[in-house]
Amino acid sequence: MHIYIYKGVNQILLVTTALEETWGKEEEILFLGEWCKLYERKNVWNKRKSQTLADPWSDRERRYDAYKYTEKVYGTIIELLACDLNRVHKLNYPVRYWQIICEPWLRLFIDSTYHTWECVSDAIASGKVTEVLEIKIKAENQIPVDMTDFEIKSTSDVWNHYISSLIINARFNKIPTRIIEKKNDDLKPTERFQKKNTARKFMSLGYKLLIKCVSYLGLMFNSSKSIFISNPYLSKRNYINLMFKLGVFPISNVQPKFYQRYK
Repeated sequence: MHIYIYKGVNQILLVTTALEETWGKEEEILFLGEWCKLYERKNVWNKRKSQTLADPWSDRERRYDAYKYTEKVYGTIIELLACDLNRVHKLNYPVRYWQIICEPWLRLFIDSTYHTWECVSDAIASGKVTEVLEIKIKAENQIPVDMTDFEIKSTSDVWNHYISSLIINARFNKIPTRIIEKKNDDLKPTERFQKKNTARKFMSLGYKLLIKCVSYLGLMFNSSKSIFISNPYLSKRNYINLMFKLGVFPISNVQPKFYQRYK
């Protein structure tokens, strides 16, 4: 493990995300990574006395070791997960079947969580951090219901703050935590990365109306054997061109609504 030595005062507040509620008042800050410093909020964080933790994966050898370790973790977890899913659903499918379904999100979850774990490890190893502010967040609100929901949550500051807090609390109080009581509804992102001017808003609205109209035509004229592609990760223009080349009307994704129930 690499130990990073920071110059300056001995007491410092650890900040894990761009949620400014966790930045304290006048304390010196150790940002867990560059993702904590939103460009649009530069006028705020630039005024604070702060340092930013070096990314552990900037060390190529350490990054390769992490790759090998997460590969082993994934292999162990997917077997356990396949066993549990077969039991819950009363099935007897091989591990490969569950890999196809679970691998996309499971690998992302393991890799991103381990990266955060190592960042927190470096913060602890620095010996400078004396406190971290944790927002009280309901666990049930951070459980994804499908892949799309996972993609949305995993890129949000609220979800990443929650994961970082779990990791810090699992480290045997090596970083003292102060709880902040705040409603989840108040935790709104500071920056929106896809701001649109008026012209782009009208274009986006027109595109959505066009897709709806074409989707209705698809439901009317596409046969039961027509090709349907979900989440193609193509540009809108390329997706429409592909559908017409396949001889079918593009259909917008139809996703069921999930309702989480907790006992």
